[in-house]
Amino acid sequence: MPRSPKEIIYSEKYCDDEFEYRHVILPEEIYKTLEKIQNSQRLHTEKEWRSLGVKGSPGWVHYDYYKPEPHILMLRKKRIDLISLFLNKYIYLILCNQLSLFLQRHHRKSHFKKQVDRHYVK
Repeated sequence: MPRSPKEIIYSEKYCDDEFEYRHVILPEEIYKTLEKIQNSQRLHTEKEWRSLGVKGSPGWVHYDYYKPEPHILMLRKKRIDLISLFLNKYIYLILCNQLSLFLQRHHRKSHFKKQVDRHYVK
């Protein structure tokens, strides 16, 4: 195994149009434990890599490994488009406001109809 750090090292995040990426370098002790327990030349579940002490926000997935350096976990997660998120919330608020206005008008009409019906049903 190539040089190993004393503690887990996290790369800076980098991204493309679809994903955010980061790699995590495991210390030799942790990697050796991983090798003993299971085949380290495969992709690991979030539960598995978190059990090694790797931390990260939800949504990260171990998507690839580099055979010459299997102690490096390559993680990625779907990018969040903040503009789309903002626009969706804005559209949602507009629709809620329109629905509220509609219900208020409908309530007034039905309330008026009930008063008229009561007056003429006598």
